[in-house]
Amino acid sequence: MKNNINSCSIFRAFGAALCFLIPLAGLPAATTALTYDFESLQLENLGSQDSWTRPSGGHPVVLMGTGTNTSKVVAATSNGDFYAWRPFDLPYAATQNDAVFQVDMQWQKGTTGYSRSLLFGGYRTTEETNLQAFSVGLYSAGNTQQFYLGVNNASGTFDYSAFKSNVPSSITDTSWLSLRLVFDFAANEGNGSVTLLYKDLSSASSVWTEAGASTTNVNLNLKAISVTAAANPANWNYLSMRLNNTDGTLDTAIALDNIYASATSTIPEPATQAVLLGSAMIAMFFICRRR
Repeated sequence: MKNNINSCSIFRAFGAALCFLIPLAGLPAATTALTYDFESLQLENLGSQDSWTRPSGGHPVVLMGTGTNTSKVVAATSNGDFYAWRPFDLPYAATQNDAVFQVDMQWQKGTTGYSRSLLFGGYRTTEETNLQAFSVGLYSAGNTQQFYLGVNNASGTFDYSAFKSNVPSSITDTSWLSLRLVFDFAANEGNGSVTLLYKDLSSASSVWTEAGASTTNVNLNLKAISVTAAANPANWNYLSMRLNNTDGTLDTAIALDNIYASATSTIPEPATQAVLLGSAMIAMFFICRRR
């Protein structure tokens, strides 16, 4: 009897441990994420603040947002081409199939000229040398309203406007949109793929929607990038922005805010883990009762 009691005690202890583990099975794996906004910056040129550098062109400007985002944002407020870049350690690895990059942009329709804002990500070795791996943005000129997705082509040449989808006419001026890139770096035999989705932050009923067929499952052509280190997403270490405005007024400057990047790990389905652990605990309970 003594040995029987000890066995049951062990089973009960193990069963209690399983009861603790079952809820844990439903938790996501640890993730790494990067979040960045402009709230801590001064209302002045971006290129002199928080490690942002202006390599050429005019200065993007930090200003107060309008519409549904009244926090500090960045925009181009006059005619010209405006650039800035900053070191970032993007949290990616070469084999991930569910990595995300995201940025918020304010939709504005160009009238007399055009307005375009783009955010680029990639690999940088010095201030002068960079290899772009992707870009995302918005473009507006008259009746042309588009999402932009940029990648390298099969020859290794980067094109920031390689893939375009039309912005729905239902999206109104000054609406804030969140643009999301979903990466699968293992797709296409290691060349990777990317899909562009958007969400209208000005609409409470808006959900994540694919921007269009031409910006879905696009080949990243990672193997075509000339520098091996740059072809590995684990080494992507900078972001840059390019803001173009020929309308020359604040009303048509496409502002951006809230940069986000995350890398998640593929884990077994939580429900499957819970069922297996629960079955094992029930089986041990009956074994103990029978003895």
